[in-house]
Amino acid sequence: MIHLSHGGISARVAPERGALVTSLQRDGREFLYLDKSTFDDPGKNVRGGIPILFPICGPLGEGTGYDMPQHGLARQAAWSVLGQDTGWVELGLRADAETLKRFPWDFELRFRFMVDEQGLSLDQLFLNHSQTEMPFQTGLHPYFAVDQARLAWDLPVTSKRDNEKPGDPVQPFDGNVPEDWPVLDWELAGVKRPWADLQDIRLHYDEHYPYLVIWHLRDKPFWCLEPWSGPRFGLRDQRDLLRVCAGGSLSTQVRIQLL
Repeated sequence: MIHLSHGGISARVAPERGALVTSLQRDGREFLYLDKSTFDDPGKNVRGGIPILFPICGPLGEGTGYDMPQHGLARQAAWSVLGQDTGWVELGLRADAETLKRFPWDFELRFRFMVDEQGLSLDQLFLNHSQTEMPFQTGLHPYFAVDQARLAWDLPVTSKRDNEKPGDPVQPFDGNVPEDWPVLDWELAGVKRPWADLQDIRLHYDEHYPYLVIWHLRDKPFWCLEPWSGPRFGLRDQRDLLRVCAGGSLSTQVRIQLL
């Protein structure tokens, strides 16, 4: 586990568990939810922290030539430490024989996690060492621990799709988020500005993230507000994909500001 700190902001990152950010605190207050039982069991996907989604967001879907679990390969992998200081760490993940069987591109990821006086930044670099263009999706899946009695949203989106009702059409988003549904899994599109608010957390994302996803389980002490580069089944459907040319790279950034 790697500990980062700057002033009153601190974070913990676990390279061996998918480069998962397990804690983000300001002056001792925790802003992330973590189910420690799933973190402590290497055979389980961790529920909590900030999982990394690559090279897909959500399920893969049937009818592809790929073989990946939900949200892809990065969140289950052991990452390498490339460099670090008191307030930052850079982690790397490189394709290997096993990943090439599932996603046939020689990718390399270099992510820098940095805390400052406002929160946490994730600077992300995606490299393609293959001889052909690499299509992919990326995203983050933060589990935010918020005071549900004071829950408030500011979401700059125009439409929603309820993933619990896959046959329903896309609907306009009116700004209201129900809090009492057993499962809330909304894909929000038409992002109009580079930040969104959940109570006293502001999520900043660059132009590579035109989708936001809300995921919540009733009676669980978290709400997920997730920036995604593309929709569910995007790799299967070849829809809204990021692409890196042979030998090229692409940079993205997401920031979590604690208000």
